[in-house]
Amino acid sequence: MNKRQEAKQRYYLARNLCGVCNATTILARCRYAPWRYLFLPLSLLAARIARRRARKAQRAIDYSRKGTLRPIAFYLPQFHAIPENDQWWGKGFTEWTNVRRAEPIFDGHYQPHVPHPNLGYYDLGDVEVMRKQAEMAKRFGIYGFCFYYYHFKDGKRLLEKPLDHWLAHPEIDLPFCYCWANENWTRAWDGGDKEILMRQDYDMENMERLLHDMIPAFKDPRYIRTDGKPMLLVYRAELIPEMAKVAAAWRRIARENGFQDLHLVHIQNLSRESPKRFGMDAASEFACFHTAPLIVNTARPIELDSFKGTKRPVRYKAVRDYHLHLPAEADYPRYKCVCPGWDNTPRRGLNATLIVDGEPVQFGAFLDEAFSATLADERLRKEGFVFVNAWNEWGEGAHLEPDVRYGYSNLEQVAAAIKRFSE
Repeated sequence: MNKRQEAKQRYYLARNLCGVCNATTILARCRYAPWRYLFLPLSLLAARIARRRARKAQRAIDYSRKGTLRPIAFYLPQFHAIPENDQWWGKGFTEWTNVRRAEPIFDGHYQPHVPHPNLGYYDLGDVEVMRKQAEMAKRFGIYGFCFYYYHFKDGKRLLEKPLDHWLAHPEIDLPFCYCWANENWTRAWDGGDKEILMRQDYDMENMERLLHDMIPAFKDPRYIRTDGKPMLLVYRAELIPEMAKVAAAWRRIARENGFQDLHLVHIQNLSRESPKRFGMDAASEFACFHTAPLIVNTARPIELDSFKGTKRPVRYKAVRDYHLHLPAEADYPRYKCVCPGWDNTPRRGLNATLIVDGEPVQFGAFLDEAFSATLADERLRKEGFVFVNAWNEWGEGAHLEPDVRYGYSNLEQVAAAIKRFSE
């Protein structure tokens, strides 16, 4: 990290930590951009007003009312060391390893992303971290977490420690559900079939074992249900041979364990196929991974003379417009999904997929559009689920968790949007 980047981080940290004009703020800002000193009082006043409005928006939300919006944030449990990652990537590897070593690939590129000191480079091996995350999420109106669940051949689980912590601590008062991340683990972080580190296996015995392993979580009173049915998402159902038979087996096991049924959701990430084909009940969008490479940006050219990457960046507004104009499906509900940004430079380097011009205010507009579409669709309004990608995808530049640049702004946008649609 060069001196300019360090100065930027000091400035953004000071801006988000300080609510009054003091020497720390002035020095940090002036070192990065001396001319901005002239506007410092006005910017601090605006920040204080925004925080005050956000606090008002963080009132208790009655989620028992039908039609109440319920944002659910995808949650990555890869922030603790495991023996497999030690073997594959080196001793002590976690997602933070990738995040810390990221480098900008054009002038003004925001990399690396640095977590706010209130969370820091946390370790999910410590349940107190998860307790703090849950309190933060609840305070800003996040209804629950959707944990990625890693189950492989012969029932092998990875990154299970945070999920097991959650089940062992029922006092952590935040709803949750699971998304089975059913891709192969590869060296390229792409879920493909090259350089596979941990392979998936879709034989029926393993599929039934997966559901049996999830039953204790389904019985947890915090587990998210619709009409009493536990909600289970599958990241890429199109990869599973005879998925309809698998879904039928899962439903049978659920009924055998006292549930009326399951609510199965197909994430339309790299496939737009109907969930009905897979014996599933609903679909969900997945902003922004699959959309960024597909969008042809016609708004205006992106002038990045210093760009060193291999993929042309996409503007955030183009992603918003893409999701806004997706036609509703007649034969199944499709949950909306929003994303505060996307930049997987920490994982992919010069081959990263980038969304540029994404600011918290743009994310707020994306939320408004998703909330409005959800309330306008009778099938979606009933439960009010809107997915957010993600709570903590730091390696992909998609995180609601606060950082030193934007502070709590993305979370404040969530709280403010819920307030707007609750009045």
